[in-house]
Amino acid sequence: MNDEVADLTARLAATRAALDELRHTEERLKFALESGRLGSWALDVETRAYEASDICKANYGRGPDERFSFNDLVATVHPEDRDRMLAAIEDAIRHGSHYDIEYRAVTPAGESRWVQARGRVAQGAGQTAGLGGARRMAGVSLDITERKRAETRQRLLLNELNHRVKNTLATVQSIAAQTLRANPSPAAFREAFESRLAALSQTHNLLTEQNWEGASLREVFDAELEAFGGRGRVTFDYPRDVRLAPKAIVALGMAVHELATNAVKYGALSANDGGVRIAWRVEPDAAPRLRLTWTEHGGPPVAPPDRRGFGARLLEKGLAGELCGAVRLTYDTDGLVCDMTLPMRSLES
Repeated sequence: MNDEVADLTARLAATRAALDELRHTEERLKFALESGRLGSWALDVETRAYEASDICKANYGRGPDERFSFNDLVATVHPEDRDRMLAAIEDAIRHGSHYDIEYRAVTPAGESRWVQARGRVAQGAGQTAGLGGARRMAGVSLDITERKRAETRQRLLLNELNHRVKNTLATVQSIAAQTLRANPSPAAFREAFESRLAALSQTHNLLTEQNWEGASLREVFDAELEAFGGRGRVTFDYPRDVRLAPKAIVALGMAVHELATNAVKYGALSANDGGVRIAWRVEPDAAPRLRLTWTEHGGPPVAPPDRRGFGARLLEKGLAGELCGAVRLTYDTDGLVCDMTLPMRSLES
């Protein structure tokens, strides 16, 4: 009798130890699932009864106490992804294969989310995979919306980078061709070409600092004039700054470089007492326009050139065409005046 009691006591102790270990395992599993924001689910293959954890429900925009059946799950899946999701479940049940799929889900509030669902089937007694023995299917779900958005942003950035590189190469090619045309000697070409590439680089640096989201008009002038050391003799007059899109910044940056280069070599900034006044305002018409004027004063006498150089062509044709505006150069006796009228829609988009 004592032996039977001892044996029963030992069995009870072993059972308690096994239950404690099972409870600890379940707690560790629950902690791991919650830490990874993984929702657990189970599906009865025959009855289609569906069980979902609170996190799993949350992945589909449901609260812990809300009913969430298999039909509710299917209805939540985006119509364009629904057939693919059902086919993946049936394939896993029929062939005993792993269930691993990503699809869009639409919450009751109308929010679109991306969900990754993974699972596998459990075979019935005496059955093997692929012979129709699946009785239960279980797995986890994960909200991967942020990852999908990041992937979309990455693709957009790569496409944008490719576009910008092509545009930059085309700009460099145009600068090289125009500079060579105006400077046939190798030394003069190299000096002018390197200077213009430096201006383009300066504009790109400004945009990089701003994550290529744009910059202000004043920042464009400050960045380009920094290289010439003449900012102390440049005055500004404007009621408010103007935010520019990257395309407009590149075009205006090159234009400011050409104006500053000309002023330092031949214009107002080549004389000790010379200076430049830069003024702009936005004309609030039905189609708002930016009116920008570069006015030089105190420099050597100015006369219209015998031929149009690269700078003049870039301003009067290149800049005007790029930004759908008008640019006029006036060789006034007091100094060069460059008057630009540019539509705001071209500067902001």
